[in-house]
Amino acid sequence: MHIGFVRTLLALRGRAYAAYCATKGGLGVLCKQLAAEWAPHRINVNVVAPTFVNTEMSVHMLADKTFHDIGLNHRPDSVCRRRYHRNSVKAPTVWATVSVCRRPVSMDRIRRPKSRRATRLPYNDEVVRVVIIGGSGHIGSYLTPRLVESGHSVTCVSRGLKQPYVTHRAWKRVESVVLDRTAEEAAGTFGQKIRDLGPDCVIDLTAYTRESTQQMVDALRGRVEQFLHCGTIWVHGPSIEVPLTEDQPRRPISDYGVRKAEIEAYLLDEACNHRFPATVLHPGHLVGEGWIPLNPAANFNPAVFADLAAGRELLLPNLGRETLHHVHADDVAQAFMQAMAHWSAAAGECFHVVSPAAISMAGYAEAVAGWFGQQARIRFLPWDEWRSTVSEKDAKVSWDHIARSPSCSIRKAERLLDYRPRYRSLEAVRESVLWLVANRVIETRISGAGAGME
Repeated sequence: MHIGFVRTLLALRGRAYAAYCATKGGLGVLCKQLAAEWAPHRINVNVVAPTFVNTEMSVHMLADKTFHDIGLNHRPDSVCRRRYHRNSVKAPTVWATVSVCRRPVSMDRIRRPKSRRATRLPYNDEVVRVVIIGGSGHIGSYLTPRLVESGHSVTCVSRGLKQPYVTHRAWKRVESVVLDRTAEEAAGTFGQKIRDLGPDCVIDLTAYTRESTQQMVDALRGRVEQFLHCGTIWVHGPSIEVPLTEDQPRRPISDYGVRKAEIEAYLLDEACNHRFPATVLHPGHLVGEGWIPLNPAANFNPAVFADLAAGRELLLPNLGRETLHHVHADDVAQAFMQAMAHWSAAAGECFHVVSPAAISMAGYAEAVAGWFGQQARIRFLPWDEWRSTVSEKDAKVSWDHIARSPSCSIRKAERLLDYRPRYRSLEAVRESVLWLVANRVIETRISGAGAGME
């Protein structure tokens, strides 16, 4: 807390006040800078800026009528009664303010979007209305209950065609809205219908084109405190330096990666140049209960897991040293929650959201075999020969993954969002494989010998 003066913001009529007003103005800028630097530590920074205070030292000045244009003067106790913004458990975002007694003047909040709403801290000790688009999918099945359990008011927008992958009592407190995004966007109404739900925060898990995202931004501009977009590590192409960091050039090699990179570039430009409060999170290969994870052959054929469980020979392309980078869907959900909690650090940024380390295909196969009490029997084949042993669909999926061979850094998310993934890659996959066994997708039993293996 700093003690300033109204001249932190306004010049003083007369001469010989240049140094005084300049130093008070500098204190205001210092306040904003400290707010930016200390935001990750949940510290708010404020300057109290009274006008002239009626004390013995200033009584002779206040008697001079030339000072009357300044406004009301104050007693010392009226300055002490000023109320300031408090830290919020839900939002460590810092508001840098110069609070002028009786006539409060707020500086711009750090990266605050323009809004027609009443000025306030984002997510300050109040129920946050979150609209999550695609809230019953892979990520949403974990994220939506987390949002509800955190006390937010949650509206899940989906086509209403399927149930969440994970059951949770929190779903009873979720408001469901059925919208066909494709049809609504064709009619130019999807963004408006999301806006009409009155969200504070919008989480978009199902945008796949720049045009789709642009319609959303145009509708929400000035109406939301935060917009979180789900990207993908496929905005990267083949690695040059590993692990990949977020600032490396985008070289996507598929249509999906190209479209997602275009969305990312658009949103970050909107955040930088137009103060739209966007954040982009890039997950890796999603793993969770209810679906087949990316297997050691870099495709989704469950027979690969069955072969390893039975001790049969597994063919892998090349030398099996290409890497895959999984992430548990619940860890992705955690990252979205952390982006909300660290609003000021997240705004205008992109983050990798993956497990702590990628795994090689051969090492992955060996670990899976060990879970079933088997020794992996792996034979390596040149790519052109290997692709002839699988279906055209499986070969295409495998190529899409091994051509990138991703290995992404999460240091930025750890530092700015306090992202702490619960699962390492093999731990996440093992949980998913247990689900495959329990639901008879793989007809075998997992050995306890490999429990917790990484």
